[in-house]
Amino acid sequence: MKAIRCRVYILSLLLLISSISCSEDDTNSNAILDSAFIRFSFKTDSNGQPIQFPNDVSNQPELEEFEFKKRDTLKLPVTLSVNNLENSLEAEYSITFNAIEASNVLIFTRSNQLKFETNQLSDTIYIVPQQRLTNLNSNASIDFQITSVSDPEINIGYPNTLKPLDNFKLLISDFDPVTYQFSSTDREIQGVSGESYNIDISFDQIVDSEDVNTLDWLSSDFIQSSCSDELNFNFDFDLQIQPLQYPAKTLKYRLEIQDDFENLPTNLNVRLNSVNDDNLLLRGQNLVQFFKTGEVPERSGDPASRFYNASDRFHRTYGKAWIFNSSSNECEWRDFQSFTRPVEVEPGSEFDNGNGFHRYKIGFRNINRNPNGDIIGTNPFNLRRFYDGASVFSPAFTQTESLEFFPESNTQGSVKVSIQNLEFIVDDQIINIPVCGTGTYSFDAANNRWEIILSIITDESQLNGNPNAEKFLYIYTELVDEDPPLLNGFDCATPVAL
Repeated sequence: MKAIRCRVYILSLLLLISSISCSEDDTNSNAILDSAFIRFSFKTDSNGQPIQFPNDVSNQPELEEFEFKKRDTLKLPVTLSVNNLENSLEAEYSITFNAIEASNVLIFTRSNQLKFETNQLSDTIYIVPQQRLTNLNSNASIDFQITSVSDPEINIGYPNTLKPLDNFKLLISDFDPVTYQFSSTDREIQGVSGESYNIDISFDQIVDSEDVNTLDWLSSDFIQSSCSDELNFNFDFDLQIQPLQYPAKTLKYRLEIQDDFENLPTNLNVRLNSVNDDNLLLRGQNLVQFFKTGEVPERSGDPASRFYNASDRFHRTYGKAWIFNSSSNECEWRDFQSFTRPVEVEPGSEFDNGNGFHRYKIGFRNINRNPNGDIIGTNPFNLRRFYDGASVFSPAFTQTESLEFFPESNTQGSVKVSIQNLEFIVDDQIINIPVCGTGTYSFDAANNRWEIILSIITDESQLNGNPNAEKFLYIYTELVDEDPPLLNGFDCATPVAL
């Protein structure tokens, strides 16, 4: 066992620390305290993950110990509760390493000491593993203890309690495998030689350059859009890794386009590979698409506003989906509905309708939080029935942009599905299903409602399915009881269990 008394030093690894640090004391600043005290105030959320400012922490208990299983920066808050702090205050603490070498873990504070000011009643101890820790002794841990305070009137730990929190134990276990995914999103390109884009791979733990620089992370291919009748077209590009120079949680690639082109009927798909390393697991987003939309015709009007009500957080559109019923063994129209929202744009920009919303685009998404504070996805294009088993928090169910309108008159026009890659979260994996689609919209004067008739095509290749799975939909601005005529002679969509 090795004990160290310290005012710790800070090293260049501050580069790994985010600008977020613990802020004001989370106790009620209006309360009158019988005595002032300092203590460790480490908390976790309902999933057992450390809570960091500015997340709400008031309803979570402060803990005496925590099991550390990742090579990541852990922030250990130390909080001062006092009625009125007139002068700055300093505190010292000790560290005891049990069955683990001190050189394996860097521990420091921002100012080389615990320091508290009138407007800053918390400070943070940073704990950074210097390598992946495995094959550890079951008793491996680090003990922290607050040992002294510059003001003798300040109590160390909660006074008169069985849990003073003047000590904190960090239990060190063999580190979990590192998970990784893309943090970059799909990109629309200009088609100009020399334009370039970053593609970021995000790790949930700190990784070393020697662990990642030589692995085969990416692959790519060109995919013809099912909704395009144009000939397949490829372009030259260069894709280069930006090697890590120091431990980090992001690995960057740089893609540079080496051709000039106007139209691009294909998508360049960059895929994240599963690498040959048991300590590295692919979890999450694994596809980034590069695409170029065609030239947009001149348009006028504000057709998008026919399908949303910006002042109603619960506004929906209603639909009918042509789908297979396994019980009756027949095709049928099935009802669905989606929260429908405007697409926000920069006020005064080209497509602003005067209210800060896009004149030609709408999105299917929910903006209402449930009692737990979560926003559950809606049901765009009946996707929650076409693809069963995905998490309600899947990005596919929250679409900022879903449809784009192309008016032909004040009462009708064509509509396109916004180019996108549907991401469905299933357990720890993400299933990617590209989608496109076209249709028409019009005003039904007899029933005083707007309607969209739509065909969407999904590429189910990742599911070893049909790369051109077609689905037929009607979308209305009000709830409609009667079904459209049966589409005899047209296949209906069979629900897929993810």
